[in-house]
Amino acid sequence: MPCEQIRCPGGFEIVAGFEDRGCQAMCPRGQQRDEFGFCFDDKDCNVTSSSIEDAFPEIDAADADTLAALINEYGNSTKLGNFIYANKNGNGNEASGDGYKFRGRGLFQLTGRENYQKFTTFYNERFNTDLNFETNPATVASNTKISVISALWYYRKRVLKKVNINSNTSIEVVTKKSIQNWLN
Repeated sequence: MPCEQIRCPGGFEIVAGFEDRGCQAMCPRGQQRDEFGFCFDDKDCNVTSSSIEDAFPEIDAADADTLAALINEYGNSTKLGNFIYANKNGNGNEASGDGYKFRGRGLFQLTGRENYQKFTTFYNERFNTDLNFETNPATVASNTKISVISALWYYRKRVLKKVNINSNTSIEVVTKKSIQNWLN
């Protein structure tokens, strides 16, 4: 039966993009749907400086105050992603929405418009497809095969060339190079 003809009982709805799931419970007040069609709570965190200090005992009190204020200001995932990832890895400014749209997904957390574009090019050339992870970034998280391949691609392109791996190489060295690469 075509989706237009399905009538859901009160409190249920057909979710756009997930019509194959049939009638789904409506999200409770204060929640919204993520890119997988599931309801989630997107409320502010209301973090305190002391909770930051508990989590990071070595943090300076002023830095804990600043971090708590930022988390509380940008505490829901959309605002926080847009703030943190603005103007990085090919993303536009905070208002563009790129930060949240191209947030980390996949096994190694592929992040940034530029990485989604480059991974799209690689994947389509390698597997002779026409998928577009820039227009459909959720695919990197929702498809296990693509999630793993994105991690292997990222590691080969962005990490492996910058670290000399041998039997004495520690996880810390590889992780540090990965983080330094992300920051640059």
